[in-house]
Amino acid sequence: MDHVHLLGPSLSEIARNKAGIMREHTICVTCEQPPEAFEVLMEHSNRLSAPLDDVTNDDPPSKAIAALPTVAHRTNAAIALKVVTHLLLQRYSPDQNLRVLDEQDVVLGLQRYKSPGSFREIARPPCHFFLDTAHNTLSLPVALEWFSDKVALNEDK
Repeated sequence: MDHVHLLGPSLSEIARNKAGIMREHTICVTCEQPPEAFEVLMEHSNRLSAPLDDVTNDDPPSKAIAALPTVAHRTNAAIALKVVTHLLLQRYSPDQNLRVLDEQDVVLGLQRYKSPGSFREIARPPCHFFLDTAHNTLSLPVALEWFSDKVALNEDK
């Protein structure tokens, strides 16, 4: 659990605090949550008439996102794409010729995305460094999975 000292000692308390960002009649995008956290998010969303769009069971929104190396990468990218899509739909009226994002847009966005401390590889022969800023007990297994996959790929070469 992340930031327990700020958000609370239980998943439901953390979810309650994080749900504080929701606004009335405004779509909120989320992903898979533990049941007790999801229940709090749903209650808050219903109270505010703020639809909760859960990307968990969506089909992969693009081939580029489906090809990302970890579940964390794919989930974050799917959420970002869903948020941008909602923003575009809100901004443009139906009579305007709205062009939804296509695969080329997603690929370009992923190429331009930078997160220097996240899942980073630096090759300086004869060394190869794998860096990640996993900063809590929830993100550490994700970083370990990524590292293990990378090491296995390098051993196969």
